[in-house]
Amino acid sequence: MDTVMVIPFRADAEGYRRRNLEFILKYYAAKRLCDIVVVEQSQRPTDLALQGARHIHLEDGGAFNRSRCRNAGARASAEQPWIIWSDGDVIHPRVEAHLAAHAAPAAPPTFINPKNALLDLSERQTQQLMHTGHIEGSFQCRRSICGASGMCILNRQAFDLTGGMDERFLGWGGEDDAFDCLCRTLGGITCLALDDPLLHLWHPREPDLPIYDPQQYRKNLAMVHDCQRDVRKYQRDRGIVAP
Repeated sequence: MDTVMVIPFRADAEGYRRRNLEFILKYYAAKRLCDIVVVEQSQRPTDLALQGARHIHLEDGGAFNRSRCRNAGARASAEQPWIIWSDGDVIHPRVEAHLAAHAAPAAPPTFINPKNALLDLSERQTQQLMHTGHIEGSFQCRRSICGASGMCILNRQAFDLTGGMDERFLGWGGEDDAFDCLCRTLGGITCLALDDPLLHLWHPREPDLPIYDPQQYRKNLAMVHDCQRDVRKYQRDRGIVAP
C-alpha cells in the first residue's frame, strides 16, 4: 500500500466517539484501501477494536492537539508517499476512486480536498448506516467546507514543503483553516477540489462547543489570520524554513 490514513482521536465520556471510530475502522478495513493509524492523545490509552489499524498513543491529557496527532501519524508512516488526514467520525464513500485517479507516485507537491459538502447524519441515520450499511431520509448539508476539514489528502512532498499542520493550535478550531490557506498560498503546491459528499456520523455536541476555551480559540483565530495576511511570515513564526 502506498497510502496511510491518519485519524486523530480522543474519547468522550459517553463513548460515542469510540463507537464512531470503531465503525469507521471496520468500514475501511473491509475496503482494504490503505494502512490506517489511529493517533490518540490522552492520559491513558483507550482499548479500541482496531480492525488491523495501528495505534499510536501520545501520553498527554492536556488540550487536544489534532495537528500534533496528524503530524505524528504521518511521520510514523514515512514509507507511504500519500497521506489521508481524516477525522474519526467521517466516511468518504468514494475516496478510493479519487486515490486511483489523482494519487500518482511521481506527482508534484499535491493537496486534495476530496469533498464538496458535509452531510450531517442524524442519530437514527447513523444507527441505520452502522446496522444495515444504508441510509434513508434527507440530510443536513453543509457546503463551503474548508479544504482540510473532515478529510483531506496530500502527498509526502506537500507535507514536507508545508511542515505539516501547525502544532501551536490547541483545542477546537482553526488548524484546518490555516493548513488549507497554507497549501493554497504558499506556492509550489498543486491544489485539487473534488465533487463528492462526506458523511459525518452523529454524536452529541459537548456543552462547551464550538469553543472549549474562549481565550485559546481567539489565539487560534489570530494564527489563521496571520497565515492569511502573510504566509511566509506565518511559516517563519512556526520555525519552518522556506525552501
